[in-house]
Amino acid sequence: MSLSAAFIAMLGKQWLNRYLRHTGGSTVERCADRQRKSDGLERWPFRLFIDSLPLMLQIALLLLACGLSRYMWSINTSVARVVISLTALGLLFYIGIVAAGTSSYECPFQTPASEVLRYLRDSGETWKLLARMSPPDAISRIHATWVNIRQGFTSAPHRVHGTRRYLPSWNISPSHIASGIRSTFTRVGH
Repeated sequence: MSLSAAFIAMLGKQWLNRYLRHTGGSTVERCADRQRKSDGLERWPFRLFIDSLPLMLQIALLLLACGLSRYMWSINTSVARVVISLTALGLLFYIGIVAAGTSSYECPFQTPASEVLRYLRDSGETWKLLARMSPPDAISRIHATWVNIRQGFTSAPHRVHGTRRYLPSWNISPSHIASGIRSTFTRVGH
């Protein structure tokens, strides 16, 4: 985890150092270079990328906790329950912080997720999406998600006479990913 944190921090630092780096030449050339860089910051969503770096770290931490929980479940369920409880507590704390940041702009606990949720709350796009989804459809999606989560923990690898039984590997070929993205955009209606 510390390696990915260092990588992400260095990536952001590298971008900012490139912006601050002075090129040789006269004052006019340096000013033109600085203006070109400033225009590039405006044209490209630089702030969005810098704000997304901590979000990637938070997602990586959540995936690490989920993977650790699943691995511990196959070794010792008592320890796994403790790890799952701590992960759930941390997730609930983060959801509370995001909800507080979403509810008020003056809240000091602002995260990139709370800014996005506040935008979605204030724009009409969310309500249009929810209006297209019927209550039975929403309930069936929530139920299917819950069933998949439970199946993931119950079908975790188990020790069988000193060997391990693993789940089949995922199909992550580029064509499979592209078809999944197309079907998702088709369902959303873009």
